[in-house]
Amino acid sequence: PPSTLRVAQLERRWREADAAFEAGDLETALQVYTGIAQGVLRWLDQDRFETVRRRQRDCAIALAHQRDSLGEYPTAVSLYCDVMAEHAGSMGWEQLVELRERRDRAVLAELRASGGEDACRSLADSLGRCNEVQRPVSVDAVTWANWKKRDKVFGAPLLEARVEHIRDCVMSEGRSVPTILVSVAKYEAIVKAADKLPVPEGKTHAAVVRDLTVEALQWAAAACTTAAAHRDSRPSPDSKHGAASGSLREIYQRGLRLVAASEALTGEQHVRRLDGVRRRLALEKGLAEGQQGGEGEGR
Repeated sequence: PPSTLRVAQLERRWREADAAFEAGDLETALQVYTGIAQGVLRWLDQDRFETVRRRQRDCAIALAHQRDSLGEYPTAVSLYCDVMAEHAGSMGWEQLVELRERRDRAVLAELRASGGEDACRSLADSLGRCNEVQRPVSVDAVTWANWKKRDKVFGAPLLEARVEHIRDCVMSEGRSVPTILVSVAKYEAIVKAADKLPVPEGKTHAAVVRDLTVEALQWAAAACTTAAAHRDSRPSPDSKHGAASGSLREIYQRGLRLVAASEALTGEQHVRRLDGVRRRLALEKGLAEGQQGGEGEGR
């Protein structure tokens, strides 16, 4: 059995963690709770172990909320996913549904705020950890399978596609049209796969997922605009992505279909509504000019 001194040390650390939590020093509290949880089994007291684990979980959730409110979205998403990975088994249905919604809302907020390459890569890595979590008893097998499938075919792939798209934008001067349009094809495939999945639980979470879809459609339309701007006068039939290539008119029409799909998901007051209108007008103008110039010859 553990020595009296060891028990006293752990109890002192427990009090330190509680004090830090009450004082709002969540990082310190989480660090201490985690240290206790790793050694508390030496007490051979399962009740105390479960108590420490619950406090560790609650502290991690509180810290995630704090980082979320401060606009530190990649950190918040990482913490939300850590809670899923470490504590899903001790959480009820409502807690898990709320956690997933908060996670996805933070992902959306980061993509709207800046969503740079490093941030998107961090978000994708965090969501990838959720796919390794075992089903908790509070969630039925069908629902859990749907959750994991959404993360696998929509969440992480969307962020990975965004990383590649951003890299293509940075290097667009040296990119061929088929290469740029690969991003469009990836976004289209991701959205199509997600459309086959059940709607998330709750209207607010469904709205978040819808808005993530809007972002994907807008990015795809933007990639079409980039491709049109860099299109050579001759297509590249020898490209591996020859099917993704096409005439300037086809590229503009593809972009307009994507904008239309995006606009179908947004209301008049939607935050992305004006962006979609601007992109549609630019694509329509490009299409009109291309037609007047004989499908863009001489461009």
